[in-house]
Parts: sequence; C-alpha cells; structure tokens
Amino acid sequence: MIAKRITALFGILMLAALSVAAQASKLEGTWEGKMNHEGTIETITFELHAKGDALAGKVFRNGVEFGSISDSKVQGNRIAFKVDVVSFDGSLEGTEMKLTVTVYNGNKFSVDATRKQASS
Repeated sequence: MIAKRITALFGILMLAALSVAAQASKLEGTWEGKMNHEGTIETITFELHAKGDALAGKVFRNGVEFGSISDSKVQGNRIAFKVDVVSFDGSLEGTEMKLTVTVYNGNKFSVDATRKQASS
C-alpha cells in the first residue's frame, strides 16, 4: 500500500516537473522587441535556452551584448530574470513576450518582443 502511494506521488511530481520544464522550453529561441529608453528607441534581443524549469541565455541591446541571464524563473506564463542589476519581469501572451525592465535606480521600461524566425 505504501509502495503504491510512493509510486503515485513520484509520478505526480515527475509530471509537475515536466510541465514546468515544458513552459521554459516554449521560450527557447531568439526574441526581439523595441524599448523606448528615455526618448530613444532601442532594439532588445533575447537569446533564450531552457535549462529545466529555468532560462539561460543572453540579452543584447542594439546588437551589443548586454549580459547573461541569471536568477530566472518560469511559472506558467510568468517570466522573470536578471542581467546584472537589471530585472526583467513579465509574461508570455500568445506569441508575444511582454516584459517590464527595471533598472538600478528603479526606473521602469516596457519591451514587447516576438520570436524571430530562424534564417534558412
């Protein structure tokens, strides 16, 4: 009886882990969006890779590497990560990633990014 409960619990935990990992994998790829940074429109590019239930990768600002992603979390359609002292927090809504960027002094900016199609 106990063995069956342990097996059932293990199965439920495995399904939950796979579900969370599947959410992160939906974000894999290159995403690009525009951000109005104090009157200047900048191109923000995200190169994202799933690592289990988290994300890894790099962020680029106007084609120049801004930094590597750390402290990432993916829960359902919610996304959060950092690049140095800059926080990115938002959600995946359909085919668009909507993020709020919070910089070191607390100022906030918005980025709406879409997945770039792979070049053939």
